[in-house]
Amino acid sequence: MAPHPDYVIVTIQVALGGIGGGVIGGFITHFLTYWRERQNRKRAFLAYVKSVRTELETIDLQRETVAAKNPYFLYDWQKEMIPAIRTKCCDILADVRPAKATALFDLLILFSHQMARDVDPYQGKEPGVPLLFEDARRRLIGILEKMMDCAD
Repeated sequence: MAPHPDYVIVTIQVALGGIGGGVIGGFITHFLTYWRERQNRKRAFLAYVKSVRTELETIDLQRETVAAKNPYFLYDWQKEMIPAIRTKCCDILADVRPAKATALFDLLILFSHQMARDVDPYQGKEPGVPLLFEDARRRLIGILEKMMDCAD
């Protein structure tokens, strides 16, 4: 005895419904996982850049440069930070919108440009004018803050 045609149709509908539900559920899971990982990378980038900015703000340049007789402390600090900042920026370039990715890349290049090591950072233009390393610190802090804005 042959199966009733209605049972065959119902069986095919149930099978196709299960397959379709599985495929749709798989896509939803994939995109939600991708979105979560993307947000995690952004959070990690923001946390890292914020820690670098905080470190830069809390450096006692008077003690680290003048008292330690190391006028190039800030230059050396920036040189050490460049590879890590580059790595973190490259990690999230694909996760931000194209316009912000371009701005972030430009800021990365700007952060990578270092002041000349042969310039004496103690020379201010006149008494009362901030020393050159304070200007460099403010410039670097500004770049790091703009990087955080691009990652949001």
